[in-house]
Amino acid sequence: MKRYAIGDYSYKVVSETIEAINNNCDVDGEPRIPLKFFHQYNTSDNGWYVECLNEEDEPRLEKHLNFIYGLVFDCVKEEEIAKDLGEEMNYTGILSPDGSFIECESYEHLELAKEIAEKLNSEYSHKSRIVCKEYLQKLGYIIVRAHDVCGLIGYLDDNGKGIYLSAEQQKWLKDNYGKFPKDKQRSIDALIYNSRWWHKETEKIAKIFGGENEQINKCR
Repeated sequence: MKRYAIGDYSYKVVSETIEAINNNCDVDGEPRIPLKFFHQYNTSDNGWYVECLNEEDEPRLEKHLNFIYGLVFDCVKEEEIAKDLGEEMNYTGILSPDGSFIECESYEHLELAKEIAEKLNSEYSHKSRIVCKEYLQKLGYIIVRAHDVCGLIGYLDDNGKGIYLSAEQQKWLKDNYGKFPKDKQRSIDALIYNSRWWHKETEKIAKIFGGENEQINKCR
């Protein structure tokens, strides 16, 4: 079976990558395939590798590789920043549309997302943590991760309405801006800018089509 190099990373990085993969039901609309990760020692090709468990899935593995490499990159970045900032990295959690912030330990925002989603909708008790996080983001929740602050700002929710930062969220982000490292500050800047830009664009579209609030909601 053909193997693909992941890189010579720490066990923590690879184990978190595997966990993230296992929490995704599909990749680009295709069912997730079972994978085997292993570390090769004492050769010129030391490092982690991945291969398919089932030979029939091998043709599909290449499509999944970019997804895997992206997860590895995120885990590596979080580990490197955590080493530089130490305890400051514990300032992670989820910011609700009403401006309340629920804090959690670094790397535990997915567990928290599942807890919140289950309280909002019991159907999510059987969903993966990634699906629960995406559900919250569509409701306008903001995820404060170890190395950035992210949300689905400018996207449409399941009802076709635009997702923007609430006034309460903007206030909380501004009030706590100085507590975040530079990487997080940049992502906060981007969230606020994108929220305001998309809001103005939908208002412009509504004016072109001669509508008021109803037309704005349709454009969102």
